[in-house]
Amino acid sequence: MRKYFFKTVLVVMFIFYSALFGINCFCTNYQNPKSENFSIFVKPAKKYFNSKNDEVSLIWKITLNISDNISEDDQFWVFPIYSDTGFVRFSIVNIETSEEAKLKFMPINWQGDSFEMNKSFSSIKGITTFELYDIWNYNLNEEKEFYIGKYQIKIDYPFGIISFGKFIETDKIIIEDIVYQVIDSNNFINGKVIYNPQKWNIQWIESQPEGYINCFIGNLDSGTVEDIILDEIWFNGTSKPEFIDIKNNHGGFDGKVLHLKFKMKEVIESVILYNNSRMNYNANIQAKLKNGKILNIDSNIEIIKLDK
Repeated sequence: MRKYFFKTVLVVMFIFYSALFGINCFCTNYQNPKSENFSIFVKPAKKYFNSKNDEVSLIWKITLNISDNISEDDQFWVFPIYSDTGFVRFSIVNIETSEEAKLKFMPINWQGDSFEMNKSFSSIKGITTFELYDIWNYNLNEEKEFYIGKYQIKIDYPFGIISFGKFIETDKIIIEDIVYQVIDSNNFINGKVIYNPQKWNIQWIESQPEGYINCFIGNLDSGTVEDIILDEIWFNGTSKPEFIDIKNNHGGFDGKVLHLKFKMKEVIESVILYNNSRMNYNANIQAKLKNGKILNIDSNIEIIKLDK
């Protein structure tokens, strides 16, 4: 009886500590994640950031690559790409001077959060800003102002398991192709943009339509649309137009108008950060002009939920 009593005590203790440390061997199959299990998309929210009244930020998405080797019970620990976490490591370097930005403030949450990813919850996405890093300061008017220059962001993204409250790294992905530029606010000009359709369907993400969003640009603050370098046009810093044409006129504009077409799926994915059924989202168009100025137009897009 004594032998069975001690065995029972050991089993009870094991279950207790398993629950305490989040290791539920009976219900969850935690996997040792590898880099090939995931796809990571990271891009600057814009190609060019305004030194004033702007925010250097990245849009990102982490996706679990579903395969036959992954069962319904498999779980993977992943981290969001926050700039204030101690697990995901960042390096911001001025390309011209090779100087690396340092942390100017201590993060509030140094350890960050983690998520359990599985077949049912197979992706996380968001936007990351870099307020903690020494890439900005306050000017004489107490306005936040980013340092002018061209920068490269390197991300060291780890994969691993959490055992007894500690993270054990087993693999990682290094992302080095993130480049953005901060330019003087005087080098930006504004204009007018009209999108057709004006309301975008959130279900385009799932239905993967073959259609296009029409974008009409004109009424520039200075110059005309003919001054735009046609292969230097971006939507939200990531997508380039599939079609470009200059029209002599279009309703709602004075003078010539630039007509662009962007893929529906690409533009909806770049503006959706959270899957809400009805919200306004920012859409940004940037283009470089022959005189070096940057056309920058922000507008709100209404995202709605309709039948596919």
